[in-house]
Amino acid sequence: MRWLLAGLAVLGLAGAQQAPRGGFVDVPPCHWAAEAVRALAAKELVQGSPAGSRELVENALRQVFEGLKCGDLGWSLEFLEGAPPGFATGAVGKIDGFELRGLQTRVSGGEATVSFQVVISEGGSVYTSRGTARLVPGPGGWRVVYSSLAALGLPYFR
Repeated sequence: MRWLLAGLAVLGLAGAQQAPRGGFVDVPPCHWAAEAVRALAAKELVQGSPAGSRELVENALRQVFEGLKCGDLGWSLEFLEGAPPGFATGAVGKIDGFELRGLQTRVSGGEATVSFQVVISEGGSVYTSRGTARLVPGPGGWRVVYSSLAALGLPYFR
């Protein structure tokens, strides 16, 4: 039991960023331990710990794609700035998985950039794109500028 609690505590390390929907910023809603982490946090048995700016910037980008993986665009929206009005209600399909590669992160004052390659699998197809995401501070923490993701040419950000 002690190992389970320790493992969940490690998974729940959230950083000094307001957690969307009362959870942890690095535990998306479809993660296998999401409910357990929320329950333990509600009982004050686990809590997040601060992370550096670089980790928080990269996590914001990762969580946009986690929302697509969960089929929960509302989760993605928590980490986006300037998304079109109908984004969270759009007809975007749930992706099977994704991988962010070669992250090169730069944080300077009130702006950050992450150059990366994303590989997305969806329904037997694989999409690969390279680009640079711009991030700005917003309510609750770093937010990815939607137009910088639209520049990737992926069907999820149009």
